Amino acid sequence: MRKAIPITEASATALADFAGTILGLDVNLRMGADKIRAVMATAGYSKDFIDIDTPEQAVQAAPKTEAAPEARKYVTIIVATQDGKGGDQPIPVSVNGRAMWIERAKPQRIPVEYYLALKNAVKYAYDPDPNGGLMPRREVTTYPFTLVQDVAA
Repeated sequence: MRKAIPITEASATALADFAGTILGLDVNLRMGADKIRAVMATAGYSKDFIDIDTPEQAVQAAPKTEAAPEARKYVTIIVATQDGKGGDQPIPVSVNGRAMWIERAKPQRIPVEYYLALKNAVKYAYDPDPNGGLMPRREVTTYPFTLVQDVAA
């Protein structure tokens, strides 16, 4: 909502906001209200009021009741074992600084956010070209897994 206030009653903050955004002048509130009015007059602003945005009246919110937290969603996956060192060990997966270890070769029920992190964990493989050099890169999952059961509450 816009409101017109007399230029003589406007604060330095309101004047600086108006002069900077509406008139495009290089002013800041530390200049003081008198200096900002002088810069505005020099720029040709002759009105005795400015239009400012005022926050609309906030609607009274209904009192909050203690609602049950949103149910966490889970998926069931099986992480495959891999060749090489540690290929049969549990894998660490972190989301927002919270880590969990997911065991391999058996169904694991995990929160959906950890499933998405695991799904997005990719590495790039470069196969040799029979004619010399390398083939174009290809994305492969860091930890291959199978989705057994999709999102369940």
